[in-house]
Amino acid sequence: QRLAPPYELVFYPRVHNKIPEGFEGKSGNKQGRAPVLVDGDVAVSECGVITEYLTETCYPTQALGSKANPQLRGNIRTVIHAAEDTFMVHTLA
Repeated sequence: QRLAPPYELVFYPRVHNKIPEGFEGKSGNKQGRAPVLVDGDVAVSECGVITEYLTETCYPTQALGSKANPQLRGNIRTVIHAAEDTFMVHTLA
């Protein structure tokens, strides 16, 4: 919510622990997965990819958006994706 661009949050409640009918067409994600970010004609899913997309489009000169320091960019991506994959497993246990 700290980004400057305006956005609309759309919530799709699950029905009997399943995605609602028609979610794929409405959300922009053909696999029926959430979260999904729709920006014009672009639909991006998965938390880490959404974070990268927002950083690169909203803050192109910042660390993750900059190509100037590949090591720093790699370190930041590692934390983003580890938070989504590696660390998440331990929170579910």
